[in-house]
Amino acid sequence: MSRSAAAATNTVSLRPAFQPIFDLRQGVVAGFEMLARFDAPVQASPVEWFEAAAARGLGARLEALLLSAGLGARQLLPQGIFLAVNLGPAALLSHDVESVLRGRSLEG
Repeated sequence: MSRSAAAATNTVSLRPAFQPIFDLRQGVVAGFEMLARFDAPVQASPVEWFEAAAARGLGARLEALLLSAGLGARQLLPQGIFLAVNLGPAALLSHDVESVLRGRSLEG
């Protein structure tokens, strides 16, 4: 991501997207994988956004923001459907992610 792209982060909107995971044997949606989507004036892949955040020491914070948004939307998913979330090792061990998960039930 270029320096001008990084400067555009002031106008970036981060949102979770939910990709269905199908149980092919039963022919039903078994769960969803949460993905990151960035609405910004700069075109960059999610990988580029995460790399730019990590290079600035903000990777765990970015992942925690997405985790929080995704878990907040979890209540909109049907009962009994799982939600898969990808977190990097540094984010998983961070205080940012810990504060998102603290006191929160992860039961579906």
